[in-house]
Amino acid sequence: MKGSEGLKGDLLDLKVEELLASWPTAAQVFVAYRMACLGCAFAHFHTTREALRVYRLETKPFLHDLLAAIEQGAGRPYPMNEKETSENA
Repeated sequence: MKGSEGLKGDLLDLKVEELLASWPTAAQVFVAYRMACLGCAFAHFHTTREALRVYRLETKPFLHDLLAAIEQGAGRPYPMNEKETSENA
């Protein structure tokens, strides 16, 4: 992913809920790592970095898989805006 170096830290500092809302394809990574973040009440409060700490997971492999999942989903938040959504329909 182009420019992913800056995105990496940002992704880790996003609340889990914000990350999943922005990049729905990221959900598959949380499931693959057996993280119960989807639908969890703490997803509104915990950052991705905090969730990794709670689950005692290594950051580097998770982040690698997360970036790959985001690339699958066009590598940007979805939907960007209503106009783009209607253009893709």
